[in-house]
Amino acid sequence: MKIKIEEDPRPDLAEDSVLWRILLTVARQYQGGKLFGLMHGLRCGGSRLVWESKAPPTLKLNTDVLLRKMGRDALVVKWLKPNQADISYILAETALKASKLKKA
Repeated sequence: MKIKIEEDPRPDLAEDSVLWRILLTVARQYQGGKLFGLMHGLRCGGSRLVWESKAPPTLKLNTDVLLRKMGRDALVVKWLKPNQADISYILAETALKASKLKKA
């Protein structure tokens, strides 16, 4: 089965663009893509991925830009908290896949 690698909708944010391509690919495959739209929207709004730890590989989702634009209730209460477990899984899978790419 051939996997389509997703494009980063914000390639202008080059520092973490490769990570977002991996994350969006994982999100598209996870549970029928149920969070793909949310993750894509977070990136479009300027969210970043930051390495929190290399061992074990851990990524953090930085939504500071969106928090300033949307406000806490709109972003955290409506979108992030209800999907926290699924977002954590997608971040963990992304970190694992990205760390394997570095070793290859």
